[in-house]
Amino acid sequence: MLIGSRPAAPDIPGTVTTRSEATYLEILPAGATKGAALRALAAAEGVPWRRWPPSVTTPTTST
Repeated sequence: MLIGSRPAAPDIPGTVTTRSEATYLEILPAGATKGAALRALAAAEGVPWRRWPPSVTTPTTST
C-alpha cells in the first residue's frame, strides 16, 4: 500500500495505462479493448460477428 501522493503512471512504449479505482493501476497493450477481445473470441470460436444493435428499418406506410 502506498501512502502519500499517488505516483505517476509509468510511460511504457506500446502500452496504455489507466486507473479503474484509486488503488488499481492497469497497464494494457495499446489497442486492447473489450470489443477487440470479444471480436477475437468470436472469430476463434467460429461465431459470426455483427454489430449490435442491428440496423432497424421502419416500415413505410402509404397514404
